[in-house]
Amino acid sequence: MEENISPKEISFVCTCGKKLQLTLIGGQYQFSWQNKCECGRIWYLEDLSVEEEEVDETV
Repeated sequence: MEENISPKEISFVCTCGKKLQLTLIGGQYQFSWQNKCECGRIWYLEDLSVEEEEVDETV
């Protein structure tokens, strides 16, 4: 069985041009990251991809 591993931080460039690190939320949100930029924008990233087997079942 393959274990899903997600990074604890993801590099991201805000629309203001500043680079920031989105931090893994954790808990039930194993594939969700968030952070607030110095410009005031709050960023939230979530991996919405599904496993290939799940896609095949719906076709």
